[in-house]
Amino acid sequence: MAERGITDDVKIDENVTFEDLAISELTINSLKKAGFIKPSPIQLQALPLALLGVDLLIQAKSGTGKTLVFSITALEFVQTIDNDDENLTVIKTKVIMLAPTREIAQQIVQVIKTIKQPECIVHTFIGGTALKDDQNHLKKCNIVVGTPGRIEELLRLKYLRPDTIRLLVLDEADVLLCKEFQDQINSIFSYMPSNKQVLLASATYPEHMVRFSERYMRDMTCVRLVDSESPSLIGIQQFYILIPHHPIDSYLFEQKVLLLLRILPQLKFRQCLIFSNLRMRSSAVCERLKSLGYETTYTSSSLTQNRRTKAMRDMYKNKCQILVTTDLTSRGIDLDYVDFVISMDLPNDSETYLHRIGRAGRFGAYGCSLTIVSHGDEQKQLEKIQNEFKLNLIETDENRQFQLLINALEQMKIFLLRSLNCIGWFYAYIGLLYALYFVYFIVVPAYRERNQLSNCYFYLILTRFCSISLYNEEKIDQYCNKCLTYARERSHHCNLCQLCIPIQDHHCFFIGTCIGKHNQRYFLLMLFHLLCAHLIGYIFVCNYLWNEIGGFHLINIFKILFFNIGYVIGFVKTKWQAFICLHHYLVYFDIIFIKLKIIDIMAMNGHTPLMKQSSKSTAIVEVNSLSEDNQHINPADHYGVTSDYSICVDSNNTTYSDEFIESKYIYEMNHCEVDHRTKRVEIIPRKYQYNFRTKRQVKRTGVMLVGWGGNNGTTFTGATIANRDQITWMRKEGEQFPNYYGSLTQSTTIRIGSNNEGKEVHIPFNTILPMLHPNDIVIGGWDINGVNLYEGMKRACVFDYALQEKLKPMMSQLKPLPSIYYPDFIAANQEDRADNLIPKGTKQQDLEHIRNDIRTFKKTHNLEQVIVLWTANTERYVDVRPGLNQTSDEILRSIAANEDEISPSNIFACAAILENCPYLNGSPQNTLVPGIIELATKHHVFIGGDDFKSGQTKLKSVLADFLVSAGLKVQSIVSYNHLGNNDGKNLSAPQQFRSKEISKSNVVDDMVGANHLLYNKKTNEHPDHVVVIKYVPFVKDSKRAMDEYISSIFMNGLNTIAIHNTCEDSLLASPLIIDLVILTELMTRITYKTNDNEEYQSFESVLSILSYLLKAPMVPPGTPVINALFKQHRCITNILSACAGIAMDTDMLLEHKTRLPKPIKLQL
Repeated sequence: MAERGITDDVKIDENVTFEDLAISELTINSLKKAGFIKPSPIQLQALPLALLGVDLLIQAKSGTGKTLVFSITALEFVQTIDNDDENLTVIKTKVIMLAPTREIAQQIVQVIKTIKQPECIVHTFIGGTALKDDQNHLKKCNIVVGTPGRIEELLRLKYLRPDTIRLLVLDEADVLLCKEFQDQINSIFSYMPSNKQVLLASATYPEHMVRFSERYMRDMTCVRLVDSESPSLIGIQQFYILIPHHPIDSYLFEQKVLLLLRILPQLKFRQCLIFSNLRMRSSAVCERLKSLGYETTYTSSSLTQNRRTKAMRDMYKNKCQILVTTDLTSRGIDLDYVDFVISMDLPNDSETYLHRIGRAGRFGAYGCSLTIVSHGDEQKQLEKIQNEFKLNLIETDENRQFQLLINALEQMKIFLLRSLNCIGWFYAYIGLLYALYFVYFIVVPAYRERNQLSNCYFYLILTRFCSISLYNEEKIDQYCNKCLTYARERSHHCNLCQLCIPIQDHHCFFIGTCIGKHNQRYFLLMLFHLLCAHLIGYIFVCNYLWNEIGGFHLINIFKILFFNIGYVIGFVKTKWQAFICLHHYLVYFDIIFIKLKIIDIMAMNGHTPLMKQSSKSTAIVEVNSLSEDNQHINPADHYGVTSDYSICVDSNNTTYSDEFIESKYIYEMNHCEVDHRTKRVEIIPRKYQYNFRTKRQVKRTGVMLVGWGGNNGTTFTGATIANRDQITWMRKEGEQFPNYYGSLTQSTTIRIGSNNEGKEVHIPFNTILPMLHPNDIVIGGWDINGVNLYEGMKRACVFDYALQEKLKPMMSQLKPLPSIYYPDFIAANQEDRADNLIPKGTKQQDLEHIRNDIRTFKKTHNLEQVIVLWTANTERYVDVRPGLNQTSDEILRSIAANEDEISPSNIFACAAILENCPYLNGSPQNTLVPGIIELATKHHVFIGGDDFKSGQTKLKSVLADFLVSAGLKVQSIVSYNHLGNNDGKNLSAPQQFRSKEISKSNVVDDMVGANHLLYNKKTNEHPDHVVVIKYVPFVKDSKRAMDEYISSIFMNGLNTIAIHNTCEDSLLASPLIIDLVILTELMTRITYKTNDNEEYQSFESVLSILSYLLKAPMVPPGTPVINALFKQHRCITNILSACAGIAMDTDMLLEHKTRLPKPIKLQL
């Protein structure tokens, strides 16, 4: 049998086999059964030393056979010690093997099981499994393989006895000996006996491994087979593609994904690994590939153990073509069919790059790697890796030079074919003689018919076991009653031939006679037919599948092919009767299989590999709106699409360019003229044409929070970091994952229409228009208290302790800038917190100081947009009077004059406006006095406020609207709050409470005023509305809200609704901060023009569109205030839909209530 083609990484010149090494006969036989004949270079050099009991460092490239070295050593260790052990009834643990990940540990066990003897017992001990099961397994286990955390726990609980351990192996030792595992490894070694042997296996040899070997190993010997000139595997061709840089990471990654989707159908590979640094990104890529029809799975450390195991099992068994993953699987994982590796992000360290690409080209095979990098820092980082390891990286692109990568994958196909053994090629050449006949009489008629396979093929090659011969055979010893003759040997009667034939022979319809050992000519003809029936169909189908559908399916077909060759060879050596029966069933199966494949192939016109082709939805969802082909993917099979989709409106009134989305929109409203004398209302429909223009490029945005160190500021910052880095934490319910629940932009969908089946299509809110992602927001700010954000987070008592500790490294480095403190505006009980203040000076100096902070923050982080948001303590109301703050000039003169009635929030608002930064007020005080509104209007800067609408008030704006709209007369609303955070402490002062009371009390005014049938406007009839807030330190941020609604119902009956609500106040407010920042940034990119004005202009400076998120919404002068929550929600969605060119959702659903006519196209 010819040797499988391999590269020089694992090929040795000497004619040495494992039999020439000092290995026991049992192990040699096991190796032969598993297909291991010759050792690789690292195995040849390391095994003799390891078997001598030397402490050893084994350093070699990934995929060159290090695992087999310590696996053979362990088996020899167990066998030798067991032979010397007097008490053979007790199974003792002799070997411990440590791996950094669960997947590597499971793979090591699989390798050992393929070469071990039945009496040797090996088990995996990893996290995510029951300790009790591990305890039971340890009662009978020779070799323990596991991760450091679980092994250390088993030693500590005394489930695992260390005194019997004689061999300790550390696979991927460079990872196990880093800081992450240092404490666990030290603890494990403290349990180990001194007379143990230690083996370290690694592809690299960093400095910390040197220190470890000096501490724990005895006269360590190094076996190092790493080419300093080229540490990567010889068989891997490395390519990279450069794309334009973008400062927003999420947008840049999206461009990489779109590139991946464009090039993937052009590539032919068996299996592929796609790496990304972040779990959220990997998961998103996996879901998108699945939606396009690729057989894809995903794994990361955040998944449960069962899901991780299933993902790897699917790859091992070739059930999946693509595995999307993090660096969890960059080391040690050996997947036989992986020949292509794609890196969406560059790894955090250079060594990981080598490990990633090493997943392809395992043990001398050929493979390819592709890295997608952007210009700038990523390109420099890749060049650094190239220079450090002297790699041969080839630049390619998706157009001119992409053929290089395709050619490399074609070479891998040739390499695969060369790996077939000589016997396989012998049968293939025999089969090719039959191919001419097969193509002319079978393929050509099938192609012409296209709907069915030529029936003559069935009659030509269908050989079924003769039922008469099979079921009516008569076993006789000497005499046949039908032939009336004696037989010379044990025979049976064939009713077709009317002859007695040997019991091993049978009747074949294809030949028309009985065949067997007595007739060698017929036997050879039967054998030839057998080869043709199996091979020709496979050769044709395999060639077509490889060239047109993709190499993945070829692997499964080759499995069947080799099985058929195997049983043909076994035809001569096995018992005839059992084989003949099996042969007929298999031939019948193969004919059906080939028929179906050919019919499928002939039916495929314009087939695209592995992609869904049909579409039923009327909504068009674009994968890449900037691509040349303008390819679209349609959400026909489900009600909603994920946030990685973008919207494309197929209308003459909506146009897309690289820079803008432009839409023409007709705004329809009713003008009403009321004649009280005649009691007549005249309704005059009016239409107005708007042209909206939205910049597609999201700005690099930062937010500066006033009160950054408070509950809201620390919660918002910590949650953003946790989501960005996908930090998980444990509590009694299990592992917790970060999310953006409660955010309008991140966690809600809107209805945009329905498809042909009548199913409603919903899209994520953040896909209406290009929006900023929360993970890309740069955060900073001020606070009067100087503790870092980690200490502020601990003080707030909002997050679980486990999450706080995981956030500590990042949060402890963040410290607020000094802020402004005027004691007269907040409660006196806040004075002890005020230790981080701007140097005392005039209010003009304070204004200039804040402006300088904003400029510095913007320059330091290279930002295009900064938004200033007040989330600090509630201030008392300021006086509003002429000469003080009623005009822009007055407010600026008052600041310069150091007027006492100028509040800190006035200073921050003016500073933001003067620096052209939007200002948002998240507290209830009247910061936005008329003078500040005028100042914002003059500078064309957006402002918004007041007071976050988080829990109780949001519910009130829904319930009051519901009651009044239902015709129920609300008579009384009483709201009671007690809260224990610093906001509650500040609101315990009467002046600050009054600010809060005003913002809460006005929330039902517009709903009451809208129904004059229930409330008499002449007498100013109004429900009783009482708000009470009490400070209860014990409850901390978990505020209690109790509401009682009393309404008059039919025939003056009374209805009382009582609600008790408990929630973490900051967990409700932080998503509002996210939405305020995202929507404000979006509004800075939207302009409009009308028929009256040909110049594009921005919306009004007072962003009333933010009313949904604010308790006491600010509106432009003369504008009605809307507090009803669903009206506010419709306002946001309708305005953004108009900008995107999407028709307003009226909820009429006439398509279900009438016969829908043909659509007409309106062009404005």
